[in-house]
Amino acid sequence: MTEELDKTVPETVASTTGATAPVQSCQSRPIFDAETHTYTSDGKVLPSVTQILARLGTNCPHWTEESRQRGQAVHAAIALIHEERLDDDSLDDRIKPYVFQYRQFQTISGFRPLVWEGVVGSASLGYAGTIDCIGELNGRKVLMDWKTGSVPSTVAAQLAAYHVAANECGVLGSSEGLGCYALKLEPRRFRLVHVPADALDVGWQQFVQALGVKK
Repeated sequence: MTEELDKTVPETVASTTGATAPVQSCQSRPIFDAETHTYTSDGKVLPSVTQILARLGTNCPHWTEESRQRGQAVHAAIALIHEERLDDDSLDDRIKPYVFQYRQFQTISGFRPLVWEGVVGSASLGYAGTIDCIGELNGRKVLMDWKTGSVPSTVAAQLAAYHVAANECGVLGSSEGLGCYALKLEPRRFRLVHVPADALDVGWQQFVQALGVKK
């Protein structure tokens, strides 16, 4: 079960609250080919976290091509915010409300990004993926996943898989007390969805089971 914290905010113009922390990555990370959207390690193609979750039959992260493109654009904009390189004038009007809500989340919560869009993988289990962000929230290290559509029932399995892979890569440093969240961005509000430890345990078991399923 997940826990939600809702926040509704007005439609106004927000100022940039970019982060100054540099992007980090693990030295032994898999290689990601953006053109083919494949992960490889030592020349071997690895299944992605998204592909493995699809085997559960309950994961629908992108209902339409438009929502898929929106999600990609918002993810890219958030990364540029973290790098303090976002040109707001370049944003599509359909993307601006989501970017505004992310900035509202940062301003209200004090969230500080540490690592974003980081390729991670598990050599022992043979899978890879790209984490949205690791940061600090209320003095606690957290693993975050951005959502611009519905939060799928497999979110616990997704975050558990990223947690294990990031820990194995050494991206997390110490994972003790790590919190896991999905941030659902909507045009007029955001929702911070906490995924507690018991849900992560169940999600991890589901992910491992799906990892062993042959297509």
